[in-house]
Amino acid sequence: METALVVVLVPLICGGALWLWYLARDSRQGRLMIVALWGVLLAMSVIAGEPWVLVMGAATVMMGIWVYGTWRYR
Repeated sequence: METALVVVLVPLICGGALWLWYLARDSRQGRLMIVALWGVLLAMSVIAGEPWVLVMGAATVMMGIWVYGTWRYR
């Protein structure tokens, strides 16, 4: 069950964050708000417990890989 949650929700969370990042492409405040919301989701997942920690942890790793790959090769 936890694997299914990770497989289904991680692409949705990362895709939503990337879409919001694209929408806020000309706004530094908008991008800071997205980062703050990501932190709030991460904190909520830690409070909520077991399966949500795995989902947000995997989503954070995926976004970290995306940020590293995007900004490294600019």
